[in-house]
Amino acid sequence: METLERSIGTILGPMPWDRDENPQHLQPEDIVIDLDGIIGIEIIISDNAITLPTLPERLNSITYIKQCRPPFLIIEVFQIASNMLQPSRFPSDEKWVEGENFFFDHIGRI
Repeated sequence: METLERSIGTILGPMPWDRDENPQHLQPEDIVIDLDGIIGIEIIISDNAITLPTLPERLNSITYIKQCRPPFLIIEVFQIASNMLQPSRFPSDEKWVEGENFFFDHIGRI
């Protein structure tokens, strides 16, 4: 198990020019994030589906699990109180490069 990616972002919406949600057609593989403010995202690759322990600095944490053939992608989305990116749950020494040592061929969207 190891962390592939961590990022931080700010959700500033809905904005007047955003599309209405009614005409959108969600697919079962889609992930919809319904949080506002500053959010963090961590993507973890694992051999099996896991339950992440709650961390007090990761407010309103939501976990999504996507099975991509043998490995699973565990996607954790959470609110944070500051612009500080949280440390990885499972740091890795490996530098993952798509097409070289990481092949993602899932038809869904993340």
